[in-house]
Amino acid sequence: MSNIRKPKSLGLRLTYEEAGQYLGVSKEKIKRMVASGELPVVRLSARCIRIRIEDLRAFEEARLVGGVTIKAS
Repeated sequence: MSNIRKPKSLGLRLTYEEAGQYLGVSKEKIKRMVASGELPVVRLSARCIRIRIEDLRAFEEARLVGGVTIKAS
């Protein structure tokens, strides 16, 4: 049997806690945002829920106020 372990989030789908860290809010706030429908999730099973990084970026972009967005090259 191989001793290779998969990364926790694969970098594309985040836990509530990781999504909160990304947006700078608590995991409880992320849970409320999901419950209200503000933020979509991927339900892998009844207890395994992940948030796509693309959805977090879209959420953030939709709430950008003023200023200029600088894209990495």
